Amino acid sequence: MVKTGTERSDKYGAKFDATVVQARYTATAEMAKAKQVAMQQALAQKNGNVRAILNEAGVFPIVTIQYQAFSNKLFGICNRFAGLMTTPSLSNTAIAQANAEYVKWKAYGSTAAVLQDIWALYSDMIGSAPSPL
Repeated sequence: MVKTGTERSDKYGAKFDATVVQARYTATAEMAKAKQVAMQQALAQKNGNVRAILNEAGVFPIVTIQYQAFSNKLFGICNRFAGLMTTPSLSNTAIAQANAEYVKWKAYGSTAAVLQDIWALYSDMIGSAPSPL
């Protein structure tokens, strides 16, 4: 049976206790902040690597955002599946998602060769880039 929107919101309301939520956030705050710092540093390094690729390819800074967005998507995919890539179905899922991003950004007009160079930054997790054809 499919639950109505009211039933769903009632269930959420019954589970939501501000004191419990606050205690959970307080207990994990330092760990979450430390992890966020590490992730932001890693992402900044990848963005710097992407900018270097774009400079080498002669891509104008005004279109940097589309390539950075592609890199950020790959970064997210790799982090989501990190540690789980030994399971074939999960690695196939990660690669399929990365391929979908490649196709999407290529369809948006991004240069395939530049997308492949960016993909190479993540090749240790998702393998080699798809063919530009």
